[in-house]
Amino acid sequence: MRFYEHEERRRRRTAVLLCLLAASVAGTVLGTYLGFALLLDWSGLGDPFEWWQPRLFVWIGLGTSVLILFGTVHMYRVLSLGGGALARRLGGREVPDDPGEGPEKRLRNVVEEVAIASGVPVPVLFVLEREGGINAFAAGLHADDAAIAVTRGSLALLDRDELQGVVAHEVSHVRNGDTRLNAQLLAVLHGVLLVGETGREMLDLAFNRHGERGRRPPILLAVPGAILAGVGSLGLLFARMLKSAACREREFLADASAVRMTRNPRGLAGALKKIGGLEAGSHLLGPRAEEVSHMSFGQAVPRSFFGALSTHPPVRDRILAIEPAFSGRFPKVEPLPLPPEEKAPLVPSKPRAEPATFRAAEFVRAEEGPRPEQLAFARSLLESIPPEVAAAARDPHGARSLACALLLDPDAEVRRRQVATLESLLDRETVRRALDLHPRVASLGSAARLPLLDLALPALRKMSGSEFAKFAPALEGLSRADGRTDLFELALGAMLERRLGRSHGPVTRRPVQFYALTGLLPDVRILLSALSRAGSPEAGEGEASFAAGVARLTEADLVPASREECRADALAHSLDRIARSVPRIRERVLDACAFAAGRDGRLTEEEADLLRAVAAAVDLPLPPHVRT
Repeated sequence: MRFYEHEERRRRRTAVLLCLLAASVAGTVLGTYLGFALLLDWSGLGDPFEWWQPRLFVWIGLGTSVLILFGTVHMYRVLSLGGGALARRLGGREVPDDPGEGPEKRLRNVVEEVAIASGVPVPVLFVLEREGGINAFAAGLHADDAAIAVTRGSLALLDRDELQGVVAHEVSHVRNGDTRLNAQLLAVLHGVLLVGETGREMLDLAFNRHGERGRRPPILLAVPGAILAGVGSLGLLFARMLKSAACREREFLADASAVRMTRNPRGLAGALKKIGGLEAGSHLLGPRAEEVSHMSFGQAVPRSFFGALSTHPPVRDRILAIEPAFSGRFPKVEPLPLPPEEKAPLVPSKPRAEPATFRAAEFVRAEEGPRPEQLAFARSLLESIPPEVAAAARDPHGARSLACALLLDPDAEVRRRQVATLESLLDRETVRRALDLHPRVASLGSAARLPLLDLALPALRKMSGSEFAKFAPALEGLSRADGRTDLFELALGAMLERRLGRSHGPVTRRPVQFYALTGLLPDVRILLSALSRAGSPEAGEGEASFAAGVARLTEADLVPASREECRADALAHSLDRIARSVPRIRERVLDACAFAAGRDGRLTEEEADLLRAVAAAVDLPLPPHVRT
C-alpha cells in the first residue's frame, strides 16, 4: 500500500474512532448525571426527578469532563516525554549503547538494520526484565522519539530470524504513524479510567478500607463513589471495545509489512508459533500491562468478553495469514537460553547488479515497504562501519563529533573555516574527535551519511538543554561556512533540528496548514530548481530536469527559480512549509523531485542521498536506494 494512501486511510479511521471515543466519553458524562439525578431524587435533597435538569447537568457534566480531561492531559504529558517514558513506566531497562556480546547485542543489530532499511530513526531500546512471555511494543508520538521494548522471554526464546520478524512488525507501526494513534487512545482511556478510579477511592474512604484507626468513615461517600465507579467502569468498557476493534486490523497490516520487508515468513510465523506453544504466551504480568495492550506485538492481557476486548487477532489466524498450510499445532516451548551461535541471515548479503533505468515512482512510493535487498544493505553497512565510528555513534559525546564529521567539507580551505566555526562554539575535544572521524566516515561513501546520523540520534537525544543550545548553531555554521547553498546540508540540518528539537523541548503536533498543492507551488518551484542544479550542473540539463519534475505535477506551470531565489534561508523556509502539508501532497512533491533527479534514467549515490535528505526534512520515511 502506498504510504500516503495508508496515512489517509489511518486519518479517516482515526476520525471515526475519535468520534466513537467522544461518544463514549459523552456517555460517561451522561451516565454520571443520571446517576446523581436519581440519587438526589431518592434522598429528597433535590427537586423532584426530571430527566432534564439543566443546572445539575452543567455541574455534573463540568466536573466529570474536568476529571476526564485531567487524566487525558496527564497521560499525554507522560507520553510526550518520548516512547522511553512509557517503557520505563512498565519497568523497562534501557539497553546500553555498547551492550557487549549476547542477546542484547543481537537485538541492537537487528533493530538498527531494520530501522535503516525502513528509513526511520533508530528507536531507543528497552528490555522488560520481569516479563517471561514473548512480546514487544513500540511507543512514541513521533518516529523521532520512538522506543521499542522487548520482553526478556523474546530475547531468550526467539532466534535471530524470529526476532527480526517481531522487530520489523514494530518498526512498521513506527513508520506508518500507528504509535501516535496508540498514544491518543491510551491518553483518552486513562481519562475515562480516572472517573472509575475516583469512585473506587471514594468507596475505600467510605468503608475505611485503608484501615486507619480512630477515623470515622464518611459513609455518605459510598453512594456517589458507587455511581462514579459503576459509570466509569462501563464507559471504560465501551472505550476498550472501540480500542480493540481498531487495533486488530492494524496487526494484520503490520504482519504483512514485516513479511514483505524480510521476505522470510518463517521468522514471523515462528515467533507466533512459539507464543502459541509457550505457557506464558505473550501475556505481560506487570500491573500496567493494560496500558500497552493495544500497542504490543501479541495479546498482552488475557482475553475477556468472548474476545470483544482482545486487541489482537487469535495467534492461529495470524499464522494462517502468513503460512496457509499451518496445521494448527503449536510446538511446546520451554524457557531455554539461546545457543551461542546465531542463525545465518536468509537475505542476500550483497546488492545485485545496477539496472538499466531508474524507476522513480517505485523508489519514492515503496508500495510494499522496505525490500529484502534494503535490509541486506543495512546489515552490510553496519558490518562495514569501523569500530571507532560505531562507538562514537552510540556515545553522547562521540555522536556530536560524528555529526560534525559528516558535515565537514572535503575541500581543505572550506574545512578550515568550518573548524574555526566549531572551535568558537564547541569544546576542543569534540572538534578534535570530529577531525579524527572525518576521514573514516568519508571512506564509507555518501550513502552512509544518513544511516550514520540515524544511528547517532539516540545518543544525540541525551544532550542536555544547554549542550543542545550550543550544538544547534554549530550545525548551522558548518552548513554555511562555505558560503554556498547546499541542499543536502540544508535538508540534513532541517531533519536534525526537528528530530533533536523534539527531544529538548515540549513535543507539540506539527500543525497541518496545506491540504492542496496550489499554496505550495512557489516552494515547490524553489525546491525543484535547487535540486535540478545540484544533480545537473550544466544549465541545459538542469532545466530539463526541472521540466521533468514539473511534468509530474499536472496542474503546475512553473519556470526555474534563479540562484538568488534559491538562497539558503528561502530553501529552509520552503522545506518547512512543505513539511506542513498532508502526506499525499508531500509524496507528490517528493515524487516530482525523484523524476527530476532520475530524468536520465539513472540515479547516482549523491542524488539518492539528496532525495532521502529532502524526504527526511519533510517527514516522509524513505528507505535507502539499493541498485537491484
